[in-house]
Amino acid sequence: MFSQKKYLAVFLLITLSLIWGTSFILIKQGLKVFSPDVVGALRVTAASLFLLPLALPRLRELKQGDHFKLLVSGLMGIFFPAFYLPGLKQDSIVRWPEFLIRFHHSGR
Repeated sequence: MFSQKKYLAVFLLITLSLIWGTSFILIKQGLKVFSPDVVGALRVTAASLFLLPLALPRLRELKQGDHFKLLVSGLMGIFFPAFYLPGLKQDSIVRWPEFLIRFHHSGR
């Protein structure tokens, strides 16, 4: 049978799926009222307020070199996409892999 840890893992997986699944629906609805920049700012603010209480106690555990890695990871994974994705049109999202392939083969 399932242990308590496995139940927690399944619960967290379902919760994460619901959050990710509703994210794009909420972006689409938010763009009806707000500009893409405002939607991005709201996403970053909401994520920051949610994660800040979890992160603050653990900041002291980081090694000196990890701060820069954490900053770059946050910018590339959360901050930039929050402002970039809401402004994209559907055709540009579909064409993004094509751009990456052409950029890679151009030798740049």
